[in-house]
Amino acid sequence: GCWASDDGGAVYAHAARVKVEDCWFESCWSGGEGGALHVEGGSQLTVRRTHFQSNDATTDGGAVSGRGATSVPLGFESCVFLDNRARRGGALAAVDGADATLIQCTASSNLASLAGGGGVLFGGSTASVFSVSGCLFWLNSANGTSHAHLAGGAATVSYTTLSGWVSTSGPAGTGNNGSDPVFRAGTVVPSAPAMQDSSNP
Repeated sequence: GCWASDDGGAVYAHAARVKVEDCWFESCWSGGEGGALHVEGGSQLTVRRTHFQSNDATTDGGAVSGRGATSVPLGFESCVFLDNRARRGGALAAVDGADATLIQCTASSNLASLAGGGGVLFGGSTASVFSVSGCLFWLNSANGTSHAHLAGGAATVSYTTLSGWVSTSGPAGTGNNGSDPVFRAGTVVPSAPAMQDSSNP
């Protein structure tokens, strides 16, 4: 694993365009934000089919952190966040004006030791917009909300499986559920509800 004394254990980007595809980040550490990857200063980030495992950030975003306003949302598609740790946002933190979109991603067994979402931390700006679709949040933990914490802005969660979810107290959106995702060798069986979204009902 890579490490950095400040932000971004493996990758740090400021005012840049960053595309990450088909990569694996494991056991990275940062003394600041983003155990594996940190973007700020209006950076555009697209991450596809990438695995983040056992990464650790001293502050926010055990695997990935994004800070500051973005012209397009930080985008994550078909990614896995497993066993990452931070004070806030065990897997991912998008704060201070950063928007974010997650499509068919899995976040499992991540930990936020302080508060603010064992899986993801969203917020810091009332103008921020977050979208989660066809994802799986399972067995994440925090000293507060276990899966996702919204500290500001607006979030839409649809066709997503969350452990402990109940219809009367779960997030607003269509097709969310708390069904067992049926893990098989670290993946999700394709027929599981978490792998379905509005375009693949």
